[in-house]
Amino acid sequence: ETSMEDAEMIHELGRSLTKQNTADNPITLNSVTPGDEFDFNSLSQTSHLILSTSSCFGYAPANLSQFTHQLLLASETNPGCLSHLRHAVWGNGDERWFDTYMNVPRVLDVLLEKAGSKRFYARGERGEPHAPTGASEVMVEDWAMGMWNSLEQTVNTNTDDADADVAWDALWEYEPSRRHDRMTQWTLEDLVTKDGVLEGPPSEFARPDEGYWKLLEDLKRAEEQQKLVLTERRAAAAARRR
Repeated sequence: ETSMEDAEMIHELGRSLTKQNTADNPITLNSVTPGDEFDFNSLSQTSHLILSTSSCFGYAPANLSQFTHQLLLASETNPGCLSHLRHAVWGNGDERWFDTYMNVPRVLDVLLEKAGSKRFYARGERGEPHAPTGASEVMVEDWAMGMWNSLEQTVNTNTDDADADVAWDALWEYEPSRRHDRMTQWTLEDLVTKDGVLEGPPSEFARPDEGYWKLLEDLKRAEEQQKLVLTERRAAAAARRR
């Protein structure tokens, strides 16, 4: 199963479990949105974010690269800017890539917290222990059921912020990871070098400084220089064949 399929399943389960737009349960579910179609600024009107993702050699999949760049930029230049938000993260991973296993779910969970969002339910990682569900190898169905129940309880009881703040490593409270609990965080330079610049402007949450714009200019200049060198080499090779 892919992370998008998991997201669809999480959403459908949420629809069946929650009583939407009632006095007893004022929860309205938005549709599932692929990462490359997500408007980061829409988080200003969002109370809870449920994120389902995998990793691609330790970095975000291509369809989540823009979201990842926006989140890293916001968290670094304006920490606490998402203080109104609550989040939960579900992660997919392939243990054959051991060193980068579950890296993106873990890092994005950290960045959301750094940006001010509060984790209302322990991150789930497919096949990993998960203390809240009691599973030694949690699957998405069990995690989603617990997550929706937790969200519903939080909304209905107006749980205080301190009570809703769940630790990053809460999933391993009773049992350690079956693989490892490490992660490797990226810099903005890492992301721009790998995936390029943002397709649009920085989000309303970000406060990019001169250093950020200089980084983009330097990387653009380096890319242009590389293209020039490649063009010259091709021209020289063509001349030798004449």
